[in-house]
Amino acid sequence: MFGVSTILAAYLIVAYVSLGRFGVEKVLTSFAMPVGIGWLLLTASLLYAWFRKSSKTNVALNSIAWIIFTLCSTAPSSTYLFNSLESSITNEFQLGDSPLDVIVVFGGGTRMGPRRPEVSEAGDRVLYAAQLYLQGHARKLIATGDETSEQTLQIWKELNISESDITVLPGANTQEEIGNLKEFLNLSKVERIGVLSSAYHIPRIQRLAQNADMGKLIPIAANHRVGKGKYSVLDLLPTASSLSRFSDAYKELLGKFVGR
Repeated sequence: MFGVSTILAAYLIVAYVSLGRFGVEKVLTSFAMPVGIGWLLLTASLLYAWFRKSSKTNVALNSIAWIIFTLCSTAPSSTYLFNSLESSITNEFQLGDSPLDVIVVFGGGTRMGPRRPEVSEAGDRVLYAAQLYLQGHARKLIATGDETSEQTLQIWKELNISESDITVLPGANTQEEIGNLKEFLNLSKVERIGVLSSAYHIPRIQRLAQNADMGKLIPIAANHRVGKGKYSVLDLLPTASSLSRFSDAYKELLGKFVGR
């Protein structure tokens, strides 16, 4: 426990010197949360294995577990992954470009609340599509997803978007959504097609669309999660938000690896 206490004290000192009382409160709060407690327990287990001269196998397993958990639960790793995904988008739609025939919004930006559909963390994609339509940058809108498409439809209707300009397409995942979209576009014969989703998800959509021989789709990125590139001691704290961000980015890279 002495080693863990020393590490925690070091975090507190650095946070106080750089950020004052606010930094100390953030450090204490982080380590009082489940992810922070888990990191402290892993650290204690690793230090115990080292100083008690456990078997090489035990030390190696504890070290691997600590490194993986630390990388996944702190901000620099997830920021790097998001930067690599979002920076790979090319030929993105610009507001000065010719209007699009249709914008396709991939599902995932809504959830059902107790009384009505609500936008989720990724809801910027739903609202940005509505904004582009209302500003005259798109003539039609398409929402994809088994449940989210209907939720998006209701939100758009409440924003005074004509239901005649909205199409909903089902799909349990991105690959199914791409397949259903291809079938729809083959029948509709539209030309300028924008695909709108969270920025980190756009490269996957483009890759799957290319594999499906769908022609040129114009990317429109929303819900950017790119990092600021500069870190403080708070960014080195293990948090649930960093763990969630890393999981989202890792899922995209895993999809690329398995061809989905």
